[in-house]
Order: sequence, then structure tokens, then C-alpha cells
Amino acid sequence: GSPVPPAILDELLGCIAEGPTLQEGEAVRTNAAYMCAATVLSRTEDRTCASVAPLLAALLEGGAQAHSALAPEAAGDIVYELHRVAPGMLTTVVGTIAGMLQCEDGGRRGAAVSLLGRLFASGTGDVAEKFASCFRSWTERSKDVDVGIRR
Repeated sequence: GSPVPPAILDELLGCIAEGPTLQEGEAVRTNAAYMCAATVLSRTEDRTCASVAPLLAALLEGGAQAHSALAPEAAGDIVYELHRVAPGMLTTVVGTIAGMLQCEDGGRRGAAVSLLGRLFASGTGDVAEKFASCFRSWTERSKDVDVGIRR
């Protein structure tokens, strides 16, 4: 299929990054924009994956594609929420995150450890089973040179 226009991807993924609920003072309410974006991405997963995966890989690597307005800092939240609504999109993205586990930069390595920990602990799907080699690499971070990452 043809690529999804970057402005539409930015809008969909930006809504996904916000999560399914919004906090307004003491009240928590359903995030309608998230629900709409989740439905669109879930129903079009097979057609949008080819556009979403490279954008997420670029964001995870600390940059953005030329036509995207998404901030690299949003990548972890987007990946986490996508595993709940369109898990098939993460097949290549988890490989990118696994590669970050070997990164020299402790900050990026720590971010990868944290994101994978969230994914493996989520209870949604069988992420650790689907990505067994990544799970093994993640568990090896318990011996990381950086004490903060070992926790």
C-alpha cells in the first residue's frame, strides 16, 4: 500500500502517546482522541505498519524523520500504547529497542531497559514469549556496568 502521510501519522501517534485516560484535577476521564486513534491503528495495522515502524525506529534512535513533528521523548509512550492496540506494529521496533540495550550511551541503554521492562510487565499479550531473545538480552542488563540500570 501507499505510505500514510506524515501529518496523519503524527496525529494518530500523538493521540496514542497521551494514553487512554486523562487526568483533570481529581477526575479521570476517557481520552476520546486516544480511543479513536487506537481504533484506526488497530483496524489498519497491516496497512499502516510500513509507515509507523520506520518513524518509531527513528524516534527511538533519538531523532525524527524530516516530515514528523513528534518528539523523540514520546517514542516510549507510543511504543507502550501500540503494544496494547496494534501489537503487530512492534515486530521490527522491538529489534531497534533490543539494539539499544548494547548502546554505549547509558541514558539510551537505560531508556531501552525501562521501556522493555514496561512491555514485559504489562500483562497484555505475551511480549516476553514473542520476543524471547530480546527478553534474554533485557534480563542480562541485571549485570550492567551502570548501577542505575541494574535496578
